Amino acid sequence: MSQEFWKVLVILLCQEIHLALPLDIQPETTYHIGVLLPPNFAKLERAVQLAIDMINGREISQLNLNQAKLSALYYRTDLYSPYQNFQDACSAMEQGIMIIIGPAMSSATKGAQFACSALHMPQIAPLASDPSLVNNPSYNYLLRMLPAATAESTTIASIISHFGWTKMSILTSNTDFGLNAMSKFREIASKKLWRILAFEVFQIDRQGNLLNLEEHLRRIKHSGSRIVIINCLASQAMQVFTVANSLGMLEKGWCWIAADAIASQVSMLPTYLNGLLGLRYYTNRGQLYQNVTTKYYQRYHETIEALYLQYFDAVLAAAYGIEKMIKTGKLLTPANLTCTTQTPPTPWSDGSEMFQLLKESSGPSTILSINFNDYGGPANVGYDIVNLHGQTWTKVGDWTNDQELNLDDNQIYFFNGINRISDSGSFISGRKLIVTTIIEPPFTMENTDYPASGSKYKGYIIDLLDRVSQNLNFSYDLRLVEDRQYGAQYQDTNGASKWTGMVGEVIYGVADMAAAALSITPERQQVLDFTIPYINQGLTVLTLRRRNYPVSIYQAFLPLRIEVWISVLIALVVVAIVTTCINRLSPFDYYGRAISQLKALKNSKQDSSQLQQDIKYWQTEKENELEAFSFSNNLWYTLESFLSQGAERTSRSIAARLITAMWWLASVIIIATYTANLTAFLTVNSLHTTIQSLKDLAKTSGISYGVMANTSTESFFLHTTITPYQEMRYHLKNVMNTAEGIERVVNSINDPYAFISDAATLEYARSKNCNLTTIGNFKEDSLALAVQKDSLYWKEISIQVLKLREEGYLDILRAKWFEGGCNTDDTASTHDPVKLESLVGVFYILMLTIGLSIVILLIEWLVIGFRDVYRRDIPASTLSESWMRRIRSIHKDLWGQDQWNEPMYQLKRSKSDRRKSKRIPLPTAI
Repeated sequence: MSQEFWKVLVILLCQEIHLALPLDIQPETTYHIGVLLPPNFAKLERAVQLAIDMINGREISQLNLNQAKLSALYYRTDLYSPYQNFQDACSAMEQGIMIIIGPAMSSATKGAQFACSALHMPQIAPLASDPSLVNNPSYNYLLRMLPAATAESTTIASIISHFGWTKMSILTSNTDFGLNAMSKFREIASKKLWRILAFEVFQIDRQGNLLNLEEHLRRIKHSGSRIVIINCLASQAMQVFTVANSLGMLEKGWCWIAADAIASQVSMLPTYLNGLLGLRYYTNRGQLYQNVTTKYYQRYHETIEALYLQYFDAVLAAAYGIEKMIKTGKLLTPANLTCTTQTPPTPWSDGSEMFQLLKESSGPSTILSINFNDYGGPANVGYDIVNLHGQTWTKVGDWTNDQELNLDDNQIYFFNGINRISDSGSFISGRKLIVTTIIEPPFTMENTDYPASGSKYKGYIIDLLDRVSQNLNFSYDLRLVEDRQYGAQYQDTNGASKWTGMVGEVIYGVADMAAAALSITPERQQVLDFTIPYINQGLTVLTLRRRNYPVSIYQAFLPLRIEVWISVLIALVVVAIVTTCINRLSPFDYYGRAISQLKALKNSKQDSSQLQQDIKYWQTEKENELEAFSFSNNLWYTLESFLSQGAERTSRSIAARLITAMWWLASVIIIATYTANLTAFLTVNSLHTTIQSLKDLAKTSGISYGVMANTSTESFFLHTTITPYQEMRYHLKNVMNTAEGIERVVNSINDPYAFISDAATLEYARSKNCNLTTIGNFKEDSLALAVQKDSLYWKEISIQVLKLREEGYLDILRAKWFEGGCNTDDTASTHDPVKLESLVGVFYILMLTIGLSIVILLIEWLVIGFRDVYRRDIPASTLSESWMRRIRSIHKDLWGQDQWNEPMYQLKRSKSDRRKSKRIPLPTAI
């Protein structure tokens, strides 16, 4: 027989003898296991060593290796380097090992499996869950302790469906595990028509630091998503949570769902994560859990997390495979394998059989029972849904591999203790915002119909806010800015930059939003976020309208309205009539005195011829005085007074003088008003130089101009280097608000003034006052709503404003609030004539004076009546007799007869006769 025959015969005999021996007297054999561990994970090595010690010490009753022992060869390998894990796997296989356990990451597992598959070395991955590892011909010698991440994705999708969410964001690492773990979820989301608003992948440097993490989180924040799914290692997640907390992404209205790798690795988390939702595959406690955790604590005086128990169970899986090999009587001899490229690699001849033994083995463990399916993964798949209550995880539901989700909604809550989040993904829905504004027609105006209308303010901004709040389902409280300013930057006493006005209120959190005619400037954009502009405009100049008036023959009468002229004429006639009547009736005026004198002559004791001569002389000398205050003369005197020409005579009675004095005062007022308005009518065209552009205004010295203080317009002129704006800054005469600027322009007849401000505001002022006009348009800018920097509301409000713009709603608002009914016909007068209402007070006083004069006249009659009663030369015994005598005398005089029953014409003489008459002394009674 050949030598080969005898060698085979010896081997067979040895096997028969080995099988014939009792189990307790089998020869002792040590099986080596290669363990790939990341650096600085001492707990992993302790878990592995504890498992080996308990197996070798036969402390696990369900496992019996007879006289066989296990030994671990540890290799510290880079957590993120597949190539280094490949090299470490090759180094381990050179030592004649039976199985490789590890590494921790899916990408590192792929590197090690590349060597293991080539050399037929079984590999058990405690933590790898990359879906690409499943049913892949490149990874034929891999067993996984964890299910593929597709099951985790399905569980997360079930949670999303349970709450009815349709919008979410995903944050993961740039590893194979991170990129592939969410592939199944994205597939489910696509089928369900969900929207993944942001899919952010962060990079990791060699030290495990996350690069550009804040940028990724800001993009998620601005995407409008409230639901964030995070899938990475626990150490990476802690970095994410720290930055997210600083950005306000762990507050009310947010929901974060942590993948298994996070919730299973960390048992105690910061309090600001209270309400975090997570998945844990490791929360099920197997038969060995209590015994193993107790042993670990007794040995190392610390607790062990589920992550490290997974390595413990991986050692158990290897031991169950070796146990099955021993029980089946198969002697699988380890080989010293090499990965060098100098010679073709020789696979382990018993590798495939060892892998099959491992795959078919089963037994109890610390978590789930070890049992592999046909694809090399765990046969039992299930996740616990956990919710962070305080700092510890609380189970609130579970998901099993039959794809059934069970959740206890009564136990679940999210950040800030709320148990429901809007499925719209809106940060603003259901909120109540504080909005700051400023009175600026037509943007915001006080509503005169309040409280009947229910709204205290009205205007363009109010309509815009109402529509945006209605569409986004939020409410708001409108408040006026305290300092009545838009917002300007200044330096405080410590040199720190501060802001006033609405800008400051939004920055410092007094208000959530500024809604007004707020211009977008580079300085403001550094501290605020502006929405899409609702008005694109620029700056313009407001001035008085210059008109070329047609020549009219009635130009001199235009300062007063026709009703004023008629009232003046009526007053002139009335004053003349009243003055005439008072002169005839008053005993102390010229006519009354004349009657008294004539009566005195009649009652004198002169002879008849002498009496007739005295009367004729008196009539000749006093005729002018008697006729001086006739109606015609009084009418002329009144006209003379009105025209400021003076009168030849004035009344002597108090009543007549009172009404005369009041007429003089009325004349002064009317004439002064007429003169002032006539000056404005005739000179307005020469007061305003023709201005067609801002350059013309800058070159014109006769017109002053200004802007509103503490606004972006003022800032533009103060900081610009463009000509002519740069030179204009030294000549600005600013106002405190827009209303003051417009009023100054309206009243700038004698002192021309131009106001520079936003085109929209000044166009509204022009539409309400036909005497105003706007000139030019420069410095294009926009008006927009403003919110805090990085506000959660910015994107939603911007999108809503854009929609309203596209729908034409903003055009409707502009037509409603900015287009006025002003008639801009050039023939209209720049200055309105004085209305009767402006001078009606003068006429009222004149009427009251007439009434007072009548009262005084009655008093005069009383006085003269009493005097007549007590005079001996007048035959009147009673007051009534005195009055009747005077009335009869006036009646006779008015009807054309003198006091002696002679016709009045006989007393009329020619001027020559009057000059020839001899002057005689008046009676003593006169």
